[in-house]
Amino acid sequence: MDTRLLRSLSPVREFLRATSVHIDIFPAATVGGCNIQGTSSHKLLQVQPHTRTMVDSMYGYVLKDGGPVGVMVMWDCPKIFLWDEPKTCMIKIIHGQGNKLLEDAPSASTSALLLPGFICKQSTSVHAYDNLSITNIPPPLDGSGWQSLRWCRVERCPKLHTVFNIGQGNGASSFRRLETLWLSQLLTAETFTTSILTFCSLEFLHLDCCPRLLHVFTLASRNSGRFFCSYLQTLEIVYCDDLREVFPLAPGRQKQDTIIEFPYLRSIHLHEVPKLQHIYGCRMWAPILETVKIRGCWSLRRLPSVGRDTKPPKVDCEKAWWDNLEWDGLNKYHHPSLYEPSHSLYYKAELPRGTILR
Repeated sequence: MDTRLLRSLSPVREFLRATSVHIDIFPAATVGGCNIQGTSSHKLLQVQPHTRTMVDSMYGYVLKDGGPVGVMVMWDCPKIFLWDEPKTCMIKIIHGQGNKLLEDAPSASTSALLLPGFICKQSTSVHAYDNLSITNIPPPLDGSGWQSLRWCRVERCPKLHTVFNIGQGNGASSFRRLETLWLSQLLTAETFTTSILTFCSLEFLHLDCCPRLLHVFTLASRNSGRFFCSYLQTLEIVYCDDLREVFPLAPGRQKQDTIIEFPYLRSIHLHEVPKLQHIYGCRMWAPILETVKIRGCWSLRRLPSVGRDTKPPKVDCEKAWWDNLEWDGLNKYHHPSLYEPSHSLYYKAELPRGTILR
């Protein structure tokens, strides 16, 4: 309950690096734990099922009886995987308010309340939920980053503005190993991080009910032209009203008409993202794309181009949206004949004139 305890772990930091650590930042009187089924390789950490809290009332329009979001979400958040490494550090920022550790520091005198650097460097997973006070997860005391983080889930934190506060030039190696990112019901969040970083390993990205989110993060690119985030397999975005681009291009590449490769992307699900114009750049290539489900994304004008001699991706969408798409042609593997569209549930043939509706 007193988060200054984290600083007192500094003398035994070497020991912590050789073992597994589970930290709950929990300002309430009781602490609920997780069941860690061993720490050997190929084991899973079972995440606690969500129980209703006072924060739920703020999202009643989407949570009641499962709500439209629960119906529209197609994939569950992947469980935390305990990798082959001999150590792992799991941090949970649990529901409550008045958590001094994670409030914005108004002056340098309170900077000692921030997270110790050795804790952040070792952390492989972060789960923050139902916290009424945090506006961001602050940077480590020593200016380092989240170098080992692989799994991140942040949900129902209504004051969160930027998920991770990392200044330009600090924590350059942060999130290089991040594989799973799940952001849910963040009413004021505008971005995941404001820094231009390299997300080399991201495989699963889910966003839902983040109405002010402008973009997720700006991606750097290799000098060779191959872009980071190339391991992305699943992309799901639901009810994000202001989102215009998922991954904005880094400065200097905004006007370049580069085809960006997503060699492992298999599934795209976009639902009620009315301002979305691009996922990442203007032109994308997803050679093994399998399924696309899109509803209410009227500003999006392009699908990714597909691979040679591959099974046509199944596209479930509105017919009016499909009819307005822009295409580059068969020679660039970007043509309606290379996809398998389906919109029968959302399209009915026009009734003949004179038909009487009863």
